[in-house]
Amino acid sequence: MLNSSNQAGLGMLNSATEVSRWKKGRSIMTCTAIIKETHDVKSFRLEQDVGTLFLFKPGDSVVLEFAARGKRVFRNYTIASSPSKPHSIILTIKRDPQGLVSRWLHDHFVVGEKLSVSGPAGMFNCVDIPAEKMLMLSGGSGITPVMSMSRWLCDATAGGHDIRFVHSARTPADIIYRNELEFMDRQFGGFAYDAICESPGGEAGWDGATGFLTSDLLTSLAPDFLERTVYCCGPAPYMDTVKNILVEADFDMARYHEESFTEGRAAIDAVDPITPDELSVFLPGDALPASGTPKQASAEGVPVSFASSGVEGVCQPGMTILEFAHALGVAVPTSCCMGLCGTCKTRVLEGKVDLPEREGLTDEELAEGYTLVCVAQPVGAVRMEL
Repeated sequence: MLNSSNQAGLGMLNSATEVSRWKKGRSIMTCTAIIKETHDVKSFRLEQDVGTLFLFKPGDSVVLEFAARGKRVFRNYTIASSPSKPHSIILTIKRDPQGLVSRWLHDHFVVGEKLSVSGPAGMFNCVDIPAEKMLMLSGGSGITPVMSMSRWLCDATAGGHDIRFVHSARTPADIIYRNELEFMDRQFGGFAYDAICESPGGEAGWDGATGFLTSDLLTSLAPDFLERTVYCCGPAPYMDTVKNILVEADFDMARYHEESFTEGRAAIDAVDPITPDELSVFLPGDALPASGTPKQASAEGVPVSFASSGVEGVCQPGMTILEFAHALGVAVPTSCCMGLCGTCKTRVLEGKVDLPEREGLTDEELAEGYTLVCVAQPVGAVRMEL
């Protein structure tokens, strides 16, 4: 549980009464700064109107909205900044050589341009998952949510916490926020940071751990890790390694929490590949892009129609309604793509769907006919509100 100073810090998230608040939903934001973190990682500072406070939970994410080839493209990114500095949000993004949006942001986006941002959303945060003793584990650019949590805890809770932060990177030059993490380690008594690098790279004076995270290395850096609550984010192989280490150590996995680290490519990318040069920001008020061509009927598929968009087609077995909607050019705001955050909730007007994950919906929403299109699959003919 959070102590009294933690609770006081959390009060900052709900105390703004004389200025406008960032409201959940779609907003237009302006880029006011771009910071080069490493050779392939940049931070983008976004602001709304003067005086707007961004109220979110540390670890939350947002969805950016773009357009290309008459379709809309969505991407989910974690907010890396802390709600204790609420006049802007910062997205820290690694340039993926194969990534559509990350390449566009690195190569084309400049200060002064605007973005359509939806959110905040998410369940991976230290407010809904509090603990007295924390172990933050991150790999590569998966550092962003645990950095947001750590920044908030150090800023807003007056040191009333016990955090061990262990980050894995390729080389010392690839450590995102390295200077800030070293400063936090010196400045805050309840915060201790270490990095593990696959190799020293070109840094002759590197005296940190070298190699990969192992049980022995974790024990040396966080001897009491069995007593801590773990917050983990990074590429899937990294998180698999962490879980294997914890399970073998008989760690209570009820105290293990993770955030899937992926750029969240939509089905459209595989069906109709797009290059960054074809991408553009899509802002509310822009004309809706033209719908894609409906798929032809198949004996195995089931008909799915979208009432508001006027688009219909045949959804093939194994496709979620979200994948089918994106393939037809129907816009659906999304975030986690795992049925957890509720961003994509949509009402089923006719028919039934199979919904394997319901955490993103309340009982009332379920009773009103809402579903989570990111995980739902149609069972027979379905008509959606979209």
